Amino acid sequence: MKRLVCLLMIALLIVAGCAKKDEEKKAVCRITEAGISDEMTIEALNDTVMRSKSVMKLPFSLYGLTTDDEKAQFAEQMMAEFTEVAGIKITSESTADEFILTLEIDYSTVAFESLLQLGMMNESDMDVEIISFEKTVEELNASGYTCE
Repeated sequence: MKRLVCLLMIALLIVAGCAKKDEEKKAVCRITEAGISDEMTIEALNDTVMRSKSVMKLPFSLYGLTTDDEKAQFAEQMMAEFTEVAGIKITSESTADEFILTLEIDYSTVAFESLLQLGMMNESDMDVEIISFEKTVEELNASGYTCE
């Protein structure tokens, strides 16, 4: 009987050891188009996107902005729609030549409806329970980003 219990314990340990472990994934995707650059870092657990961070650089010259007041108003407008959304953190900085916007999303707390309203998610994706890492990277590559 003792031997049977030992064999069962060993079998359980082997099965537990063979169980699939969570796999952390990360992709860094970059694009520069029409003078605007974006570097997006996506972190996932298995195929579920957990967080993303996008750093966009927007040259003031593209928008015809020359005065400090124009630049400050532009920065305020760019940040306004994201500031009150749970799960989204937005920060910015400016240099003499460009506006740098950093947008971080925690997908475990952000509401998909908020992403839809902000134009960051399609209506057709609203029936999903997770944001797929593989699909996201595939779509970014298809839209011109280079992902590593």
